[in-house]
Amino acid sequence: MSLAEGGLADRSAWPLLPAERTWGRWRLAIALATAAAATWCYLIGEYVGYYLNFFQGAAALTGGCMIGMLLVFLAAGPICGRFGIDSVAATKPQFGSSGWVIPSLMQIISIIGWNSLLLIFFAKSATQLLRVLGLMPAAMSGREIVPAATLLACSLIYFSLL
Repeated sequence: MSLAEGGLADRSAWPLLPAERTWGRWRLAIALATAAAATWCYLIGEYVGYYLNFFQGAAALTGGCMIGMLLVFLAAGPICGRFGIDSVAATKPQFGSSGWVIPSLMQIISIIGWNSLLLIFFAKSATQLLRVLGLMPAAMSGREIVPAATLLACSLIYFSLL
């Protein structure tokens, strides 16, 4: 099969035959594992240090990461790997042929929420950096810098995507 035929099949909504897939089980597993690990470590890992010591925190993060990766993989992995369809298309049996809108909206909301969290982390990190470098006046609390840093990050992202 030529690359053009495989590329065309990959852009349609039809399931891909094993010969048409440009990815394999390992690539799918790595993509799902990194997404699950990043989600778990960013959201939970930031606060583990407040409550647990190093060894308890490392054990909790490792166990939680493995559970999180298992849940993400079990939700999307078998159906995507076996039939060659994406995770949103895999929800058609549950939601119907027009019900793909529900998981698509959930995915969009999740992406917006995740990017919002990353922007907040960026703004708080910028505030801490300015404070450590001594570039922020002592009278400022950081409440003024977080919105400005968030707007700066949004504009940088917008213009780089534009």
